[in-house]
Amino acid sequence: MELKFAILDPRPTPEAAAVNGKIFKQGEVWGIEVTIPALAARLRGNIDPQHTDGRTDRAAIEEALEFMGPYWWYTGQDGGPRPPEWEPVILATVRPDLDSVGAMAVIDAKLDGVDLVPAARRIAAIAAADKFARGPWPGERPLPTKVNPWSVEGGATETRDLAAIAAAVADFKVPIEERVGLMRCWLLTGAEPQDYRVRAEAERADMIRALETGDILVARAGFCRSCNREFGFGANRNQNWCPQCGGGDVNSLPIAIVHGSHRAATMVGYSYAPTVIAFNPSFRIGGGDPHAKYTVAQYTTEHVDLENVLAELAEREPGWGGSPTIGGSPQGVSSTLGLDEVVAAVARHLK
Repeated sequence: MELKFAILDPRPTPEAAAVNGKIFKQGEVWGIEVTIPALAARLRGNIDPQHTDGRTDRAAIEEALEFMGPYWWYTGQDGGPRPPEWEPVILATVRPDLDSVGAMAVIDAKLDGVDLVPAARRIAAIAAADKFARGPWPGERPLPTKVNPWSVEGGATETRDLAAIAAAVADFKVPIEERVGLMRCWLLTGAEPQDYRVRAEAERADMIRALETGDILVARAGFCRSCNREFGFGANRNQNWCPQCGGGDVNSLPIAIVHGSHRAATMVGYSYAPTVIAFNPSFRIGGGDPHAKYTVAQYTTEHVDLENVLAELAEREPGWGGSPTIGGSPQGVSSTLGLDEVVAAVARHLK
């Protein structure tokens, strides 16, 4: 059976429709964490335990370990050869990361009859980072510094052991087939792709510089009892006045606000609070145009009813969506919502 890999374009544009149309014409398309409903509806199936099924305890790479597909994954429904129109099988995602590309690599290795026992520890590490399986929020912690650059570990980009391979699979300049190959090699041998360790360390140093210069701003959200409104504000952990009415009768909310374009925004936010609202004014999908993007995440599902947050925001701006632990504004286009609107929606659903 011929197996191919693809990246679907999540943007609601004619250009994206053309790219996706070519992919769907090539063969039978299965999704790996395809979170765009219009695209997911066109798939033969979708391996997406967290977003589609709401299973925050399960990562796509774990699902791939057990995934065999319906019987016609290998043969025709009557047990005969697969129909010609079912070739090739294409595994596609909208966001190439450790979990989605890792799932592709696992399925690819399984179809080749490769023993995945040597990959077990690294598969488990990806799954843990992807679903935040690291216990309860540990409380406020110091941010990374030049002296201690990897002070906190958790998600893929925050965990030193995963940082290099995470950078490799996210490199939009490299064809997805090569990225799957790099992932498969790393899973089986632990060999990091050449140059990406250097890139990961350099990116960490750049994040520390951005924190020091204010290119990444982080603070706690607040609630003003004088004007009865939630708000976000600048880089001041202990601000005690309301930027809307100027009053000083404010409470700090368990919500971190992060403003900046660095990939490690959620890690920075979790050093302040268990729930994070990250605003990236120049987010890019692959090499696409920059646009304003919100990401809302929580360390575990214990802190906010994120599904209702996303549903509320989607009523104001269609396209918001995600899982019980992480979601965001429409993909590929700039969000038009103000920060205070997003903060207020999250605050209304705090547990």
